[in-house]
Amino acid sequence: MVDTRAPSTNGDNGHGRDRRGRFAAGNPGGPGNPHARTAAAWRWELFEAVTPADVRAVVRTLVRRAKASEPWAVREILDRCLGRPGQANERTEPLNGQPPVDLKVDLGDIETHLRESLKRAALQPLVPGLPLL
Repeated sequence: MVDTRAPSTNGDNGHGRDRRGRFAAGNPGGPGNPHARTAAAWRWELFEAVTPADVRAVVRTLVRRAKASEPWAVREILDRCLGRPGQANERTEPLNGQPPVDLKVDLGDIETHLRESLKRAALQPLVPGLPLL
């Protein structure tokens, strides 16, 4: 039967907690994730089996597929290189003396720009005067 009572507030409750119900110093904690050891063993086998040359070959294939305008490959490269985009914050005040840039761009324009840039193997700023990063 599971003990569902709240921790005692008048001293040690016998379950490794202090009088405020918090874990006491030296509490061994729980057993942890029972699958962590198996996952770590599989991860180790993967690291042992994959060479730097294998990784380079996979990355080259990914880049080739992105240049062929495969959306999943373009997305993967951009997510890995630039990170996933956060929520955009619209700036209304000048920053370092520069007025806000109008970034209201149609998503179709962005996709077209990315496809054309990848085909040329050179990304260009979508908004003139705005650096890539």
